[in-house]
Amino acid sequence: MQRRGWEVTLFAHERPARLHKDVPFVRTQAPSYPLFESPPHDLALCSALVAEHERAPFDIVHAHYAIPHAALALFARSMMRAPLPAIVTTLHGTDVTLVGAQASFHPLVRWTLEQVDAVTAVSAHLMAATRARFGVERELHVIPNWVEVASTPTTRESGPPRLVHVSNFRALKNAPLVVDVFAALCVKPGVPQDLELWMVGAGPDLAEAERRAALHNITARVRWIGATAEPARYVAGAHAFVLPSGAEAFGLAALEAMALGVVPVASAIGGLPEVIEDGVSGFLIPVAEDAFNGPKEAFQAPPIEIAGFVSRLYELCVDDGARERMGRAARERAATKFTPSVMMDQYESVYRAALEQRRRSENHGTCVSRP
Repeated sequence: MQRRGWEVTLFAHERPARLHKDVPFVRTQAPSYPLFESPPHDLALCSALVAEHERAPFDIVHAHYAIPHAALALFARSMMRAPLPAIVTTLHGTDVTLVGAQASFHPLVRWTLEQVDAVTAVSAHLMAATRARFGVERELHVIPNWVEVASTPTTRESGPPRLVHVSNFRALKNAPLVVDVFAALCVKPGVPQDLELWMVGAGPDLAEAERRAALHNITARVRWIGATAEPARYVAGAHAFVLPSGAEAFGLAALEAMALGVVPVASAIGGLPEVIEDGVSGFLIPVAEDAFNGPKEAFQAPPIEIAGFVSRLYELCVDDGARERMGRAARERAATKFTPSVMMDQYESVYRAALEQRRRSENHGTCVSRP
């Protein structure tokens, strides 16, 4: 958006590792105080938004996730002086399917979705789930995530052939199951004896994944990379990307692997079928049910059979031609269907419509947008 002439300021409690140095950044750090069990970062964010708006009024506040950020943006706007900014929120998944689905947050999420000026969702699946769970009747715009294929690395980390999994190791990512799949694959004839599994990331299920590796006696063949700001360097050149998720609103990790020419083998769940063409740019493995289907208070991992994952990964390990052909198709799909320019056009359209709606509803004259 900045390259298109928009003035962009990012608010967050810490600077994202991949944020370009030329993008203005406001760190919303709340002071620690003995009265609070944890610093009130949410209130600090509201205060920072109001202060910056008074200094240089915003036209748009784009809040990612309905809660807490879109709700906080509405709160902040109630403290601002005119002209008031339009508020656009993007739904990414857990804000409406997990956290937002809990009874304690349901009324807040519904109210937030009704009050903001525009709502986007990263997949048609997430849009449908939002409508079903919250009874939303307003217009929802589906704008997928994207990837810049031209900027992806062309070289790979040296070493033996490998499978790769990248996640935050939360329950819905099923990281321990990746280890089970790899163990079952290693004993099949024809699989390279030096094949490794690289586990990239960190989170609650890391210890269980390590325990599974020890249980299967494959610890020496599993490499634990940890959290990194450059996951692409570990994914590039892999035989396959393994993603047995119990829920995915979109599947950005799979798309980023595809941009590297790495074939994803993933659960046929959530938004992943909108990203991966089964049998062409990757493989989709059937799952019994979406972990977020139904009025559930918390995530419940669906049963996932490892046989389907093992079978497809075996094909990619023993058939170099098929792996290379699908890798090219994966990169081509990422480059043509999920390009930044297309998505930015859609966001600009949403922004301008939201600004016009805000102008009409507030009836405070013409709201000047940037550029």
